[in-house]
Amino acid sequence: MSVRVAILGAGPGGLSLARRLSDYEGVDVDLYEKEANVGGMHKSPEFDGLFYDVGTFLFHEGHGLIETFPETRDLYVEAEYKPLSITPKGGYDRYPLSVGGYLRDNGPLVAVMSGFDLLASKLLHRRRDTVPAYAKYYTGGTIYRRSGLQEYVNRLHDAPDTELDVKFAQRRMHVLSRQSLRKLAMKAFSRGYRKKAAKSFQQRLVRPKEGMAFLYEKMLEIVERQGVQVLTNCQVESVRREGEEFVLVHSGGQEERYDRIISTIPMPVMSRLIGREPETNIENRDLISLFYRGKFVNQAAAFFNFTYSGKWKRITVFSKFYGMEEGQDYFTVEVTAQDASSGAVDEARRDFEEHARKFNLLEGEPEYVGSEITPRAYPIYRRGQMPAIEREKQALRDFGIDLVGRQGNFEYVISDVVAQRAHTLVDKMAGELELTAAS
Repeated sequence: MSVRVAILGAGPGGLSLARRLSDYEGVDVDLYEKEANVGGMHKSPEFDGLFYDVGTFLFHEGHGLIETFPETRDLYVEAEYKPLSITPKGGYDRYPLSVGGYLRDNGPLVAVMSGFDLLASKLLHRRRDTVPAYAKYYTGGTIYRRSGLQEYVNRLHDAPDTELDVKFAQRRMHVLSRQSLRKLAMKAFSRGYRKKAAKSFQQRLVRPKEGMAFLYEKMLEIVERQGVQVLTNCQVESVRREGEEFVLVHSGGQEERYDRIISTIPMPVMSRLIGREPETNIENRDLISLFYRGKFVNQAAAFFNFTYSGKWKRITVFSKFYGMEEGQDYFTVEVTAQDASSGAVDEARRDFEEHARKFNLLEGEPEYVGSEITPRAYPIYRRGQMPAIEREKQALRDFGIDLVGRQGNFEYVISDVVAQRAHTLVDKMAGELELTAAS
């Protein structure tokens, strides 16, 4: 049996799909990418021989991408990942927060009051039907405000928490749901628990020092070696149905016929390719990544902004993974933005540098080396909008399009989950089409 499959988008999801599908006999796979390079949002711009990721990209043994491309395992670098939150008082705490850090910043009286507020919040917000209610149920309203967690949630998507759908909380704040009064007490009073937490680092894998493009070039070589045709710099212009087949038109008006089409590209783009205008506003936020050199006062690998000021949300310090350069750290500052114009980049830069001075984050002034804009980096789940989003997804599925990934399925997921769901879809297709694994 011969099956032709087109995959739109060559990010983590698209490449994972291509690799898994190419493991079956009789499956011809074409992978379309409008950019010159593969990798999607996994980008590492180079400045003066140093590679700066646009965000924090962490991997681990068993990560979906590593399971898909085990040949690349030795390219990853083992690293200790120590993330800290910068608190409203300018101190440092384990990310996202700890009882000890909260007590240090707020004192015993406020801490006791916060404990009673947490108990009351278990009753007041037991429905957990909004983002604030979800957070307050697990932390209490006082801790939610005074820890800076609420401000972090607001800046994460450049939108007030009251406007976000509770699905955002369930997918991005699920760590809070693992807390309980018993665990909080253990963290506060158990010496063993405190000693273990004091290490405050995680053993992780990070990309090669040569950047994400180096890693993805290896993945590209693997899928091409298995017979996948990868078409970069190729713009898909339209997709239509003719009976059981899909007719895909790409750059220059050339037509190709396929049995299945899998989309990892933004849902509104896919909808327009099939001639359908989306009926609801599918909203995203861009990511402004600012690249710097300097020297941090605290030697953590990442910092999260839980203060009440500053637009930046996270700093990743790559010199903690790959070594300092001429005695300096090099790092990326992330800012979520509705406006990613050059003026907005300049404003984000000024805002961070002022904030860094105010909170004494660095020894002296940081050296700015450049920036990168990642469009549509974060899906926005507006409160009450999810049913309309689901209808948009269903319209694409009814047309016959399979959806995968953060962009393709409009879901806030990391590359590990994207790759795993790509595997699940391929397994489902193999059953439906009675595919046979290649020997």
